[in-house]
Amino acid sequence: MLTFQNDDAIYRQWISDHSAGFVVNVPYHAASTPSVLHTATCSSIKAFASKNSTTGDYYKVWGMNRDELVKWANQQGKFQECKVCKPLSAPPISVATSAQSTLQRQGVQPKTSAVDDVVVPVNADASAQSGHPPYIVQRSNDTNTVEAWSVSPLPFEFHKVKRPWLADFKKELIGAIDGLKGEPNRVLHTVYGGPTAGTDIENLLIYNVDPGHLAPLTRYGLRFEMLSSSIPLPQPRSETYPCYYRYAFADVTDNADDGRNFVSWQPGRTLARWTNLPAPPLNTSTKLHPIWYAVRTGHLDILHMPVQAPTRFGFDISIGLPANTKASKTSVSNIVKPLLDGLISAFHAHNGKNLDYVSNWLATTLPTEAAKVKLLLQEPERAVLGTRQLLWKHGMGIQWNPADDRCLAADIRLVPHESSKWLLSGRLFELDELDAPSSLPGGGA
Repeated sequence: MLTFQNDDAIYRQWISDHSAGFVVNVPYHAASTPSVLHTATCSSIKAFASKNSTTGDYYKVWGMNRDELVKWANQQGKFQECKVCKPLSAPPISVATSAQSTLQRQGVQPKTSAVDDVVVPVNADASAQSGHPPYIVQRSNDTNTVEAWSVSPLPFEFHKVKRPWLADFKKELIGAIDGLKGEPNRVLHTVYGGPTAGTDIENLLIYNVDPGHLAPLTRYGLRFEMLSSSIPLPQPRSETYPCYYRYAFADVTDNADDGRNFVSWQPGRTLARWTNLPAPPLNTSTKLHPIWYAVRTGHLDILHMPVQAPTRFGFDISIGLPANTKASKTSVSNIVKPLLDGLISAFHAHNGKNLDYVSNWLATTLPTEAAKVKLLLQEPERAVLGTRQLLWKHGMGIQWNPADDRCLAADIRLVPHESSKWLLSGRLFELDELDAPSSLPGGGA
């Protein structure tokens, strides 16, 4: 069973991804109010999924085993079934589906009873009551690997999330990462599996942790990806956590054409390719818009224009380091955010909203005039990722809005060269999910 308290986004995403099973709607305080059992797809329970699903008067308990849920609900007090979906009349669900089948795909024998109780998300006290800590962090000196499991992902702004244990989780995870040893000519390969709560994958793995602490480990490159699901704890531990982090090292490869770079993905159709595009200096002060401008005005090959914007895509990127740049002072973790956002933005077309304002503002920061910016923003020939409101007025400036949540994998390498210029080479491709996931970086199932 999974218990969802005080986090509507996590609950909504879980139900969206796990439509099988049953849900008990449980009152937080009113003992006289009965708990109600629903099917996960019940129209009456889905009607409340957009707001206050777990932050109002009720929390949710999801499970595959209906009888276990009924037994648990009866132990809490008054209980009844939903009169709309009538879950007690529904046929039982095989435990080899949904979350259980995920474990099977990962080579773990699923249990024949309900999944162990996990609270998602919880505070430390609630977690202690369930018998499980809200997070676990492990570092292996033998494989030079850090793994972590948690009941919810690390946020960027902790003051907006009332879960004190998250700060402890971040501190412990950073401490474990600081214990990793950088490996010459190998890239840091980091993966995440689980709910994202609407957060981009590079934020979950890099910026919400700390790009500065990851900097010594990404001086040769960085490879990151979203797994198709979480990874269970090694046996004999039986706790189930929806969120999984891993940081390990992998060999540098020239490109991702053979698909062996990623655990869960292989490159599909290549949408665009570019070679040695002059780029602005890449450092902690680099902004998105000069990268957008460099790609929008540079020479590149558009190889396929999708009828519809792809829902998942990835990058293979080589950053040419100028001869006068100290490689030890450049790290991918410190530049990955503006780099990716600039690249993704360059493959969108703006829909024209607030066009005069955003064009005039950008012209004050770029070596061109507003009329040229206006044309570049709307140019459709390079918009392989589709047209959208790419940017809008934000205070006295602008805010970009690329579809970076659809970038699920990227391989970025730093390559010294003899030129005095920063250069960008790479390709943008659609992603196809592997039928049989590859081994995890650093070794593992």
